[in-house]
Amino acid sequence: MIAHKVMEKKERAADKPPPFSKRAYYIAAAKEGNEKLDHLWIVNANAGTELEDLDLAVKEVMAAHSLNTRSKADKTYHLVVSFAAGEKPGLEALKDVERNFARALGFEDHPCVAGTHDNTDHYHIHIAYSKIHPEKLTIHEPKQDFKALARTCREMEKKYGLQPGIKQDKDPIERLLTPKARDYEATTWEASTERKILEHRERLAETFGKAKTWAQLQDLAAKEGLAFAKRGNGLALLTLKGGKGIKASTLGRNFSRKALEEKLGAFEPSRHTSPSKMSWFDRLRPSKRLPGMGPMWRQYATMRGRQAKAPSLVGTLYRNWKTFLYADALNDPLAMALIMTHRGMLDLLLGTDAQRSANRSSRAAANAVAEAPKPKASETTILVDQGTAPYRHKEGAPETYFVTIRTGDQSPATIWGKDLARAIAAGRVKPGDPISISLDQEKAAFDTSIRQAGARMRGRNIWRISKVTVRGMDRGADR
Repeated sequence: MIAHKVMEKKERAADKPPPFSKRAYYIAAAKEGNEKLDHLWIVNANAGTELEDLDLAVKEVMAAHSLNTRSKADKTYHLVVSFAAGEKPGLEALKDVERNFARALGFEDHPCVAGTHDNTDHYHIHIAYSKIHPEKLTIHEPKQDFKALARTCREMEKKYGLQPGIKQDKDPIERLLTPKARDYEATTWEASTERKILEHRERLAETFGKAKTWAQLQDLAAKEGLAFAKRGNGLALLTLKGGKGIKASTLGRNFSRKALEEKLGAFEPSRHTSPSKMSWFDRLRPSKRLPGMGPMWRQYATMRGRQAKAPSLVGTLYRNWKTFLYADALNDPLAMALIMTHRGMLDLLLGTDAQRSANRSSRAAANAVAEAPKPKASETTILVDQGTAPYRHKEGAPETYFVTIRTGDQSPATIWGKDLARAIAAGRVKPGDPISISLDQEKAAFDTSIRQAGARMRGRNIWRISKVTVRGMDRGADR
């Protein structure tokens, strides 16, 4: 069991935290039946306690927020409580878990919206607490909430026989990561900036320990693309680009603000505002290095590099390593193997039965997947139609080509491109064939937004289309 506060990004337009209503409606989002939301309940609201009472409850909370005009802080506390894979407590137990966290954080009298989501690897509760007291209209900020969250997790694990949280012995850096960094890595399967810095903490501590003045220390940090900066009553070591980082004391007790000021005098901010060159922590890196993943990772990193220079639809869809692997899993056994291994490691991290996960390796998984039956027809991409496009995006423009595809039960999607005619001929495919389609070595994915006549992809598109064998389809079509 793991609990962490969600650090919300400020809304760009108003430079302020998103309102309670945005968090509440995110929790309740169930656009496709029961696919995402499992249970939802409301606490300490006069409007009611059920999903149908949500609109009135949100208005009630927002009204209280509007009456507190003094505080400019975020008036919502967004908490996520995750369970180990395979664990799904009953509704009454879930409500009791929420009550205990509310009590530990000091929100027992405050309104909240809680909902459970079951569309990920690990069942979890989202809880949005209103920080504004419904009667006093004062704001409550939990102090040292991370301690209260950890203590409550241990209590709930013991009470309900749940798997314990982070197995810190599996990854020595894991215990030093903040919940935000762990959440990022679980979502993307990419190394967080915190992890990259922590992996170099011994070298950095040795280098920074040579400084005799604040100016020397800040100059040494700037060579690494970092800077020491005040954060509350303490000190942080942050990246010059992006402002992400760790508590300075994580490098060692000699790097606390008190220790450094005793050695170097009163704090002096860095005179460096941007890195002079690309830093080692700017480079994309997977959170776990696994056997055989090199070529696939380089393919993904190359795509991300192109995306940074010239944004494209494909690059937008494959926004991280995890989505890239899932998109390629049907046609590439290694991608499926890497997914299996990542999920096994995530299970270990969250406390899943080690006997089930500990001995899984990507090489063994790759062999198993390669020998497994081919994907089912309902899971693959079918070429529906092809031909010369009946229109041109601009008068006088060269002739283009279109293909229409359908994946599983999804609606057909049409794409256009000059190179598609060559790719169809090279792949020797015809309407009705199950196909694999990729764009310049980047797996292609499509949605209804590109059906419009004006749709296009930027850059030089080189398409690769080939026929695949699929279980559950007529083999006569392959002859």
